[in-house]
Amino acid sequence: MQKLQNKPVVVIFAEESLSVEDFSWKDEAGKGSFPNLESISSESDGLTYLPFVHAPLHAFRHHLPVQGREWYNLKLGPSSLSNDDIALNETLLYVNLDDAASDEDRPDLLKRHDAVISKVYRALAERHGDVLAVYTAHHSSWQTGEETPTRRIRHLLATDLEAGDEKAYGNNRTLLYAPTMILTIGQKSTTLENGIVGGDEDLIINFPDNITVVFSFENTKSPGYWSLQGVHVTVQNELYNFSDVKIGAPLEFSYHCSQEVVFNANDNKLNISNDFQIQPYIDGRRFGAAYDCVYFFTVPIWSGLFVCTVFTIIMIFGLGMIMDIKTMDRFDDPKGKTITINVAD
Repeated sequence: MQKLQNKPVVVIFAEESLSVEDFSWKDEAGKGSFPNLESISSESDGLTYLPFVHAPLHAFRHHLPVQGREWYNLKLGPSSLSNDDIALNETLLYVNLDDAASDEDRPDLLKRHDAVISKVYRALAERHGDVLAVYTAHHSSWQTGEETPTRRIRHLLATDLEAGDEKAYGNNRTLLYAPTMILTIGQKSTTLENGIVGGDEDLIINFPDNITVVFSFENTKSPGYWSLQGVHVTVQNELYNFSDVKIGAPLEFSYHCSQEVVFNANDNKLNISNDFQIQPYIDGRRFGAAYDCVYFFTVPIWSGLFVCTVFTIIMIFGLGMIMDIKTMDRFDDPKGKTITINVAD
């Protein structure tokens, strides 16, 4: 944050994995994988080396943009960068170096990326002057699968939001976990990803393509409860309100739904896939106990109980009628004495 005080152009080069050994590796001739990076480091004003940083990409994504600047995402293709001329005019540039080939060795991959980093950095420095370049990765090369900060299944509802989880959004007072958000305006559907969080009590998420989603809350209608007042979506400066929302929970509780959550407004809708969870008015990055959207007695459960009760009543009534049948207990014996019944007047 100290290096951002002068508002430089920020460019992030993100490898899929990286380790200290990648920088210390030398071939038989004593040459490393980053000859261009070493040259840039000697020419620049300063170099900061931080070998152990937890979720650096998540930190940059959530602390930037500043003053309305937004990230410009650039992916490294098979031959070169796409739209690199347009990218040179941006002030927040994110270059994803995820283009490893199956027949390419690790040192060759890093040398090729080293050339790309040098080319982009020098072009930005020539055009803008003040440039802050960051070379990092999504995770360490030596990180095991159990340690990798991903969340395929969330076993606990009252849990911390993991740093670096792209499905989680949180500001100072609100937390949201949304595995997939799909916005449909008319006939056009857009998957919302790589959002930048803002706001305080209201959760404001700025997505690429000039899309902003705002979750508004209030806790005055029912004392001791909070409710989602509405979801407001802005697309290209045009506002869409989703006000018919029935989401709420007691204070200090989160709202969780294992089913798909859909916000509708005329022909527009916002779909949030399974495992949606949200909670406002909290401190820290931990969800409270979950208040689930599926109640203990659901409609199918009530229907099953009703049918079972009806069949039980029918069975009890039938058994009672069968037990009340009176049968004859005396019969004539054709070889014995005739039964005589005297009937008195």
